[in-house]
Amino acid sequence: AFRIGELLAENVSDLRQMFVATHSSDVVQGMLGRASEATIVRLDRVGDKNSFRVLDRADLKSIAVDPLLQSARVLDGIFYPAAMVVEADSDARFYHATSHKLSPKADIHTVNAQNKQTVARVASLYRKLGLRCTGIVDFDVLNDPGEFASQLDALGMTAAEKEDVASGRDAIGAFVEKQPVLERADTATSKLRNLLAVVESGMTESCRQDTACVEGILRKIVSSCASTANASRPWSSFKEHGRDLLSKELQATFDRLAQICARHGLYLNPYGELESLLVDQGIEYTTDKKAWIHRALALIPNLQIDPSKRMWTLLAEIHGLLRIND
Repeated sequence: AFRIGELLAENVSDLRQMFVATHSSDVVQGMLGRASEATIVRLDRVGDKNSFRVLDRADLKSIAVDPLLQSARVLDGIFYPAAMVVEADSDARFYHATSHKLSPKADIHTVNAQNKQTVARVASLYRKLGLRCTGIVDFDVLNDPGEFASQLDALGMTAAEKEDVASGRDAIGAFVEKQPVLERADTATSKLRNLLAVVESGMTESCRQDTACVEGILRKIVSSCASTANASRPWSSFKEHGRDLLSKELQATFDRLAQICARHGLYLNPYGELESLLVDQGIEYTTDKKAWIHRALALIPNLQIDPSKRMWTLLAEIHGLLRIND
């Protein structure tokens, strides 16, 4: 399909105009790479009404030639009426499965932007191209003021909005950094003691003779050390619990800045991060995302939709932003 797109573009000349209709992002990508001039029109139909939008060729090409965005199949999104842009592949799998459960007939493209820094950029491109789109990021997007400022720039906020949001982020950041350091040290120390006890009890003589047993112990060490390192950082508890750990005043601050970001296509997870969404449905929080996503995807088909549960509350808000039921 990519090569067909190239061949079509190569056969256009000053004496020959070509009209191509396609649902293939590979064809579009091939044409963009070879066509010196191209007008790309996106057709959408809602009910009995058609809409037409001329897409910015430079924006499309910036997706088509970016190796990171190419591999994430970002260009596929232009064939959907709505899109969710997330930080990682596990997030994409989770939000695709839960969104389909909540709204089985909704036509939503869920795309992995590969990292937190790229989410706002992709979401902004989609919105410029006429898609109803929102990016979804974890609470700790507020961690780095410089990185967060670049997200705001990508969203196209007004100067006043950026100032308001940045001021709220600074207040939240100052609160997080003031959390008692001794408490974090005690938590990390407790985790290390627990790990040592597990290793000492597990490394029996019989285990030492079993390669698989020793490898299992090593995996526990790696996982526990990662968890301990996370627990030692000021933002670790907030990654797990989100806005709930803020003071009442700062919860209102977060809600205000989150609303502004949401209007511009970036949804901040108020519960912390992906692994925090199912704690009220039996899957505890963990820093082992691989193990968590396997449990989550196995659970989702059997879940009842309950608006009182955090996952369904979050999804209802996101679907509202995407105007899924319009």
